[in-house]
Amino acid sequence: MFVFSVRADRKRLTVAAVITLVAVGMAVLALCLPKPQSVGGRVTETAVATAEERAAFLLERGYRVTGETVREIRIPDELDEALLEYDRLQTAGMGLADYAGKRVKLYTLTAVKDETTEHTIRMYVYRNRLIAGDITESAFGSKPSPLT
Repeated sequence: MFVFSVRADRKRLTVAAVITLVAVGMAVLALCLPKPQSVGGRVTETAVATAEERAAFLLERGYRVTGETVREIRIPDELDEALLEYDRLQTAGMGLADYAGKRVKLYTLTAVKDETTEHTIRMYVYRNRLIAGDITESAFGSKPSPLT
């Protein structure tokens, strides 16, 4: 049988109890709060992890999704002039510059707006959060517009 003896005064026990309570409280709070994704100081809140979430996001903007494909891509470590121009188009606080070197999913969706015009929509997703995107009317010569 082993017997241990520890000598502690009331002040040290009180400090240890307070520190323990604060640590437990912070851990519980951290587990309960939602966790926004942050890269390079930019926080993205739009969750688009599932096809239903992506369709709902676009339906709020007047687009009805008719098809979807996905592939994983890697954003280059250094953006070339074309990607820098694309990054400048992202007016909704989104863009690719903060995700250089990261692997992202590129969802390419076809959607109809007002049942008259078909569009191609590209959504760049990092850790289930929308980081960039654009919408192109499916007509010859049309230019992409930012996804807002």
